[in-house]
Amino acid sequence: MSVQKKSLIDRQPAGGKDAKPAKRRTSIGSTLTPSAYTKRDAMKLFKKKK
Repeated sequence: MSVQKKSLIDRQPAGGKDAKPAKRRTSIGSTLTPSAYTKRDAMKLFKKKK
């Protein structure tokens, strides 16, 4: 597990923090609806998490 996480971090060193939320946004959007829902819900989820 740790090896895979390190490899992912090494692949995207520039935006490590932005990379994880981006993946979550795409997963949420694909499961429910297109980007229209993703943008609105992503903001709500981000505010709640932070």
